[in-house]
Amino acid sequence: MHITEIIINTYENIYQKVYNRVDFEIKRSERNLKFIENFIKLLDKEIGLDSIGENFIFDYTVFQFNYYEEKKTRKDIQVNWVYGKKAFERWQKKGESYGYFNSLLINRYDIEKPINDFDFDKEIYKDRERNRFYSTELGNSYCLMMNLNTTPKSKLCRFCKFKKGCY
Repeated sequence: MHITEIIINTYENIYQKVYNRVDFEIKRSERNLKFIENFIKLLDKEIGLDSIGENFIFDYTVFQFNYYEEKKTRKDIQVNWVYGKKAFERWQKKGESYGYFNSLLINRYDIEKPINDFDFDKEIYKDRERNRFYSTELGNSYCLMMNLNTTPKSKLCRFCKFKKGCY
C-alpha cells in the first residue's frame, strides 16, 4: 500500500471512531491531497520514508487527534490540522508520556492499532508483545500503551500480577 493511502486510511479510521461516523471518507480535494503530499515530503526530508511505516503513521495521527480533542475545538479535526507543518513540529516536541495519552484515546474510542502482517494470528502477536516485559510495572504500562487488553484465553494474562489493572 502506498504511503498516501496509509495516511488516508488511518485518518479515516480514527475519525470514524472519534466522531462515530462509520461512513466518513476524506474528501479527495486538491487541498487535502496537497496537505498529505507536503506531509510526505516533510517526512522524507526529516526522517526518511524508508523509516516510516503504518505504525508510525498511526501513532502520529492518534497523537494529533488527542491534541485537538483536549482542545475541545468547535469543528471536527481537519486534515491540515493533523498533517500540517505545525502539527509535525508539535510531534517532534512531544514528551515521553505521549504513548500513555495515545493509549487513553485508543481505549476510549476502541481504535485498533494496525498489525502489518496479514498472515498471522493477532492473539499470538499480542502474547508475544505481552511477554516482552511480563508481570512487571513496565509490562503493565506497555500493555496499556499498546492496547493489548487482557484476555482470559491468554495464559500470560491469567497469571500476570497486574491483570486486575488491565482494561
